[in-house]
Amino acid sequence: MSFDVHLIASTLSPPPGAFEAKVDAALQALGAEGRVVDQMFRARDGSEAELYAAGGGGAMFALRGFSPSMAEAVFAIAEVTSCFITWSAADALLLRTPSNLGETPDDDLPVPLLVDDAAALMTLLTDGFDGWSRFRDQVVAAPPPRKKSWLGQLFSRS
Repeated sequence: MSFDVHLIASTLSPPPGAFEAKVDAALQALGAEGRVVDQMFRARDGSEAELYAAGGGGAMFALRGFSPSMAEAVFAIAEVTSCFITWSAADALLLRTPSNLGETPDDDLPVPLLVDDAAALMTLLTDGFDGWSRFRDQVVAAPPPRKKSWLGQLFSRS
């Protein structure tokens, strides 16, 4: 299970190939271990994420932990790729970094709000990550369904 942060390409995002190169350059500049092709990277502080880049169409971070270094990586990659930032939550916002002057790819998306730096992004994402962590812990700690129940017949941990 992971807390997912999405980068949505803007009208100024680079094309496939150039997109992945910019992501890799940002990771390298941050001192992170891993590259786009690895689909996994580790930030300076040891926090890890799966990273799926969609060939210029955006990217997704599957976060298992969240830290200032991870917020810095998400922010830096959004900056160099001119992507909007959002996350998996009912109350998620659509964020734009200062250098992203592109338009949203869909008129149905909300108006993006400016996030000035990685520290501000950390503040905005912390509540969502903490809520996801509580949900994950509740699901993992829940007893498995009884085997004779209809749910137990579909999903069994044994």
